[in-house]
Amino acid sequence: MTREAIPREWCAPDDIPRSVGRYGSRVDQLDVGTPGKVGAARLRLEVGPSGRTVVSEQFSQVPLQVQRAMYPGDGPSGMAHLYMMSVSGGILQGDRNRIDVEVGDGAAARILTQGSTRVYSMNADFATQIVNLSVGEGAYLEYVPHSLIPYRGSRYYQRTHARMSGGTLLCSEVALPGRMASGEAFAYDICYLRSMCSGRDGRVGFLENLKMEPGRAPGGPRAMKGMRVMGTVYAFFGGARDVEEDVIGDIGDAEGTYSGTTSLPNDAGMITRILGNDSISVLGGVSEALESYRRHLPGSPFRR
Repeated sequence: MTREAIPREWCAPDDIPRSVGRYGSRVDQLDVGTPGKVGAARLRLEVGPSGRTVVSEQFSQVPLQVQRAMYPGDGPSGMAHLYMMSVSGGILQGDRNRIDVEVGDGAAARILTQGSTRVYSMNADFATQIVNLSVGEGAYLEYVPHSLIPYRGSRYYQRTHARMSGGTLLCSEVALPGRMASGEAFAYDICYLRSMCSGRDGRVGFLENLKMEPGRAPGGPRAMKGMRVMGTVYAFFGGARDVEEDVIGDIGDAEGTYSGTTSLPNDAGMITRILGNDSISVLGGVSEALESYRRHLPGSPFRR
């Protein structure tokens, strides 16, 4: 894939909700589609000749960048660890980002971010990010970005699509209400998170829309019961009924949090949601949930 092959349309979602799209307008500084406003990252990982997972294809366009694969000694043998970065320090008005990760049959990888995803204040338009995660037969992928922080007046739409072909995927998201250290909570205009999972046949077996509009629910989204921070762990794999009891019994409420775990429809996997009033507690709950899934999921390289 070449730089010239990245048109604005490739990075712009085709399903922008009306509640987000109504903010659409021209950006006077750098308008939508101009250089630096269309970020792209594409990764393909496969099992190499030595048996460890290697990057077989990599492309990035600023502001997105991907560091080289690492192989920590305390991780499963041959599992690749990569960090995704943004040279802009965050997401700005008019940004259109797209991340594509494809993990081939039998490969194993973990993708992290270098820090929180900051969605900066906006006086025009909105920002979007597409995340496509494709997992092959017998493959294992963890996509674990740091927390999402929508600033005052920001408008953000993110679509995460897991395409499963017999492998296992752990995907997490931690949404903060804003810059909590500055006393800013639920001052953004809208934060819309769409998560979906499809199988080999392309049919969507799970779809969740989280639309948070503080202006329509003063004090924060009503579903959060007065809590300010929300963490979610999606585990997409087949055979949830076989491990559901073990996972639920493993995951408890971290101090100062409330959590719940259940299986997803159409045997798509499981979900754990954690609510709390501070990021440290919720991030701790997310880490505990991830560890439980790693121990119990049938396709996990951490399972003993």
